[in-house]
Amino acid sequence: MINQLTLLLKYRLVSSYTPKNFQSFAYSEEFQSYVDSADLIVTHAGAGSVYSMLENSKKLVVVPNLTRADNHQLELAKYVQDNNFAVSCFDLNDIESCIIRAKNTDFEPYQCEKFFGHSIIRELLK
Repeated sequence: MINQLTLLLKYRLVSSYTPKNFQSFAYSEEFQSYVDSADLIVTHAGAGSVYSMLENSKKLVVVPNLTRADNHQLELAKYVQDNNFAVSCFDLNDIESCIIRAKNTDFEPYQCEKFFGHSIIRELLK
């Protein structure tokens, strides 16, 4: 099933390994064009990656790194799933079912919350 899906993975190729079961690419200056054309994106649970994909209104499978000393990726993955913004895959053995679920889910639209603390920070820095 994974071979039949068009997936977009955001990563920098740091080895000679080339995935065999899905479309991939090394870092590209045209990354946004790949995002624009993707129906579904699988990404790690880094805040920048997740929020930029949600702001692009993309169906998303979020894969947290569970071996990190802190648990911020796990917390973010739970947040997006609990709020029906994305599917989170906590076990890579389940990646295929997560992809299928994401394809078939109508997610809540994500709204970026504006940060209003600029004036407070400026006052603290004086």
